Amino acid sequence: MPDVEKMVSIAQGLLENTSRGLVGWEATASAFKFQTANSDYSITIEFPHYQGGPTLTIVDQGGRAIEQLSLDLKSDEGKLLASLYETARRRALNVDATLDRIMSELKAAREKK
Repeated sequence: MPDVEKMVSIAQGLLENTSRGLVGWEATASAFKFQTANSDYSITIEFPHYQGGPTLTIVDQGGRAIEQLSLDLKSDEGKLLASLYETARRRALNVDATLDRIMSELKAAREKK
């Protein structure tokens, strides 16, 4: 059984640090999974929207899941994981910069006419 309290604390820390740009996330082969890593472990956040809720997993160097927390969106903790997922997704896919670039291109096209 996962240590929910510690995993929620880790999720909160990841969300805060990701929002401040202190944690980098990258896309994985799965469209619904993003990861961050250091030399000792990696952390993934996954949220296939066809399933119940997001899953936070800590994986050791050998690829073994050492702790995993899955929560539905009815709980505050599940909403926290969903928020972490969305923030990690936006960072990994560089969403804000892409949207800004599109807006700039649209503005430039309007100004040409």
